[in-house]
This record gives sequence, C-alpha cells and structure tokens, in this order.
Amino acid sequence: MQTTINCGDIVQGKPLVFNCYDSNGVLLLRRGQVIGSEKQIAALVARGLFRSDTAPEAARAEPAREQKKTPFSLMENCKDQVRGLFAKIKACCGADLPEHVSFHELAASYREALREMGRNRPADFPEQIIKVCQGIQVLCKIDEDAAIAAVHLDAVCRYGTIHAIHTALLSELVASRLGVPPRERLSILAAALTANISIINLQESLHAQDREPTEAEKELIRIHPQLSIEMLLELGVKDDLWIQTILQHHEKPDGNGYPCGLKGEAIAVSAQILSLADIYGAMVKPRGNREGVPGKDVLRKIFMNRGAMAEDKLVQIFIKTLGIYPPGSFVKLENGETAIVTRRGTSPAAPKVKSVRDPLGMPLAYANSRDTAQRVFAICIGIPRDKLMAINFNALWDYSLAG
Repeated sequence: MQTTINCGDIVQGKPLVFNCYDSNGVLLLRRGQVIGSEKQIAALVARGLFRSDTAPEAARAEPAREQKKTPFSLMENCKDQVRGLFAKIKACCGADLPEHVSFHELAASYREALREMGRNRPADFPEQIIKVCQGIQVLCKIDEDAAIAAVHLDAVCRYGTIHAIHTALLSELVASRLGVPPRERLSILAAALTANISIINLQESLHAQDREPTEAEKELIRIHPQLSIEMLLELGVKDDLWIQTILQHHEKPDGNGYPCGLKGEAIAVSAQILSLADIYGAMVKPRGNREGVPGKDVLRKIFMNRGAMAEDKLVQIFIKTLGIYPPGSFVKLENGETAIVTRRGTSPAAPKVKSVRDPLGMPLAYANSRDTAQRVFAICIGIPRDKLMAINFNALWDYSLAG
C-alpha cells in the first residue's frame, strides 16, 4: 500500500525518516538523506512521491545487505566514531556565535572553554582518533574508487563530521601514491580529522547559511589552526607531524596563506596534501549559497593555480589520483543519458560509468553500465550532482551481494 507524501512530511535540513518512491515503486530518496531547500521538497512532491510499508523486494532487502562489510559500511562506522568524539568537545567550540561580536571576545571565550575542557577532557582522545584513521586506511585499501565516490556523493551526516572524514580519505589516497609510510600517513589523517576541531560549530553554521562570514568570524577562521592545536594539546596530542600539518595547512607556497605567511619549501608536504584535500572536499559539496562544483571543474581550478596553491608536482599527483572524471561524478553522455562515474578507467577521459537517468531525465529502474570509450556513450560534460536522486552505493559499486 502506497501513502502519498506531502510537503509537510519532509522537514528541510533534517534526515528523512522513511524511504521515498515514485508511483512505480522506484526508490528515489533513501531514509537518512537530507533535503536542503523548500524548493527541492516542493519539486519532489509535485512529481509524485510515496512511502510504503510494503516496499518492493529489492528495497526491503537492501538494509540487510548494507550491514555486510563493504567500503560504505566501514564509512558509516567511521562517521559514528567521529560523531561521538566530536560530540564530547563541541561545547568548547562556540556553539552559538552572535552575528555582531568582536574577534577578541570570540577568541577569549574559546580559550576559556579550552581551559575548562582541560579539567574534564575526554579520555584517550588521540588514540581514538588514530583508530578512526586506521579504519579509513582499511576502507581506502579495499576500494579506492568507492572512497573517492563517497567524497562526492555521501552527504548523510553533519558537515563538520563528513568533511573531516572526506578530507582524510583524500589525504590517505594522495599520501599513499606519494609513498608516504603508513605510520606517517596516520598522523596526516589525524590532522585532517581534527584541523577544524576548534571551529566545528562555526564551520557547520557557515556551511548552511547563504551569508558571508562576519569580520570577527573571518579573524577566527584565520587563527583556527592555532586554536585547534591548543585544543589538541589539551586533549593529549603529542605527535609533532600531526601538529605541524594542522598549523601549516592553510599556508600557500606563494606566501599568501595563513597564519604565518610561509613560502615554498618552508611548508611541509603533509600540510600541502591536507590543504588540497580540504579545498577539494569543500568545493564539491553544495552549501547554503551555491551548488556543489563538479569534480572536473575543481581539478581544473587547482591545476590553474598550481604553484600558488601547492607545489606543481603535488598538484599533478593529486589530479592523477582522482582522475579527470573522479568516481562519484555526475556526467552527461553523448546518447543523452545521465550517468555516475563508478571507477577510473585506463584512459583518464574514459572512466567506467553507470547510467541512472534516460535521455528524457527519467530515473532508470536499474543502473546500466556504459563503455565511455564508445562514441555513443562518450562523456559530453560533467554536471552537478542530481540532488533529487537516491544513491544506492552498494548496488552502484557492485557490493550488493558482498559477504
């Protein structure tokens, strides 16, 4: 039995509490997804949106399969761990920042909160972060393409948590390609997870809003590397590479970075890796005042700013790691279909894709593999993510029957 979904049944900015189907029983939105605007909700409801207590067999079978060990179940484990760790310290991050306040007042309140946290700090915080980093390394080793895809498609979590994990994923893949030893990579990943720990709430607030930061917030952002280090020292972090990577991750080789204005070789490679991962992960995600930028366009911007943004060699390795059309990218094919890149191919311009919408824009009941090396299925252009489409990660990356 199908029940019609009305606009009032979906709350903007809140995770869905049910799966949504079209009139033919095709899954359009998965439980837990977040709809970012009233306009999107209205468009969905207008096309006909339903919930069902007796979902189709394929949809009813999915939750059991998702419990099996796949890159995506490992991702959910990482989210749960990071969410729990961050929840313990969010009270020290300035949860409710007034719009008109001086920078000095903000910084003073942060440091007072840090002193208070030092008296009641969570036990074993550094060890718990390293444990998450080890899980991320396992995830990437199992399936690099699935890890990259998650950066572009996975949005079912608070921004501060998910951006930290995605930045760590990208850092692991690039550092691994560079030949950085696994133990040093753990320090870089730990830095990626905690670089913004001092401004988590501010970060999430700005991500959801369509306004520019206030002057006080901008100043706070400029000193957040030092604030994060102060917080981590209070939490018991003693890893020099972890600390150095955070302190320098907003420095630029041309000297236009912050907080110290370092140049060239004075900036650690680990910090440059984290910087590129941070920039890329932020740009491909939609936020309150803009759509997510297609991965190919972000890579083009990074390439055009090589030398200023990061060392030229590192930028080239970063681009080679992701590919021209990174997994998780939405693309338009020559035959008019909309497809999702699932895996990097032997040719950078011809990755493996699966079509998810027909030439008229209607969802396909089953994703169809297409060979983009064939002219009829060649990629025309990268396009922004289709926010109205439910993503079945396990099915698209062939983990539906994984044990």
